[in-house]
Amino acid sequence: MTLVNGRASAQFNPLPKGTHLVTGNYNGDVSYAPSSGTTTQVVNN
Repeated sequence: MTLVNGRASAQFNPLPKGTHLVTGNYNGDVSYAPSSGTTTQVVNN
């Protein structure tokens, strides 16, 4: 992933029709703790 204005940014193109789990993980560094998050993306057509 790339950073855009301090935020992670990713593009999934094309993303097939259906329900997809998208997970991001950050290993941390001297300034920020490790973290992760998951979201659901639904593509209808």
